Amino acid sequence: MTALNIVPALTSYQPKSWMGDLRSSIGNKKLWQLSLPGTHNAGMDRYANYSNSYITCQYDTFWYHLESGIRVLDIRLKYFSGYSNTGLRFRHTHSQESGRTLSEMMNAVREFLHKNPTEIVILDIHELSTQKGTPVPFQELHNYFVGEFGSALVPRAAVNMTLNEIKANYPGGGIVLAAPNGLSNLNPTLIWSQINHRWAGSGLVSTSRLYSHIDSVMRNPPAAGALWSMSATCYSGWGVQNIKSELNNWYSIGSEWQRKSNIINVDFFNDSEIVRNCIESNLRK
Repeated sequence: MTALNIVPALTSYQPKSWMGDLRSSIGNKKLWQLSLPGTHNAGMDRYANYSNSYITCQYDTFWYHLESGIRVLDIRLKYFSGYSNTGLRFRHTHSQESGRTLSEMMNAVREFLHKNPTEIVILDIHELSTQKGTPVPFQELHNYFVGEFGSALVPRAAVNMTLNEIKANYPGGGIVLAAPNGLSNLNPTLIWSQINHRWAGSGLVSTSRLYSHIDSVMRNPPAAGALWSMSATCYSGWGVQNIKSELNNWYSIGSEWQRKSNIINVDFFNDSEIVRNCIESNLRK
């Protein structure tokens, strides 16, 4: 007899607090077992000081992302030495700078978690660079994160804890900080290793190329036990593309790609159903 795929009854939830609202159904899952909606190049949005079709990947602010249910921020930072403090020196970039600062992002995350303490936000630092190729001041960045947000950082040891266990063991913890080796090696207790990224590659990426890439990865997805992300993003001669219809179809609720996914990074997320589809797919995992 074929076993029935029994889906827990969907209780009501709000996007801003879905991890807590659905804790009775998903609290026994680990972060790497969940479908987590993420924003690709989170600091590159149309409300920033500077934007254009080639570098801008989102419509709205960090706060809007988190309130809308996004739980992973894909981040690329560049260091500018001429500013007064670390939070201003590190700025969001995607070949060009948007004007968004590290301070803006961290203030939004801090305030969001203060109002929504049941949630966990993953800060996925994908890239760190500097002007003129000078060395990245990893120690300065480490001191900023640990000094300002150390009590909110979820230790790396929590990688194999469930959501319930994380909140029980680290009641004040709401931030998972994952970063390149230059930063994570300075404090392997608190800072998680860089997340395994899967992306279609540089240059122009059509929807057909992206589909083939995702399909290939999903045939043999990364091993369980660690966070990993898929950049479900397209880029044409006109710039960053909005592929809401494809995302809705490929990552529908309970679909094969949802079942096998962990972090799904997308552009212009609020035009699609990706957040809802990820959240409700977790009830089927």
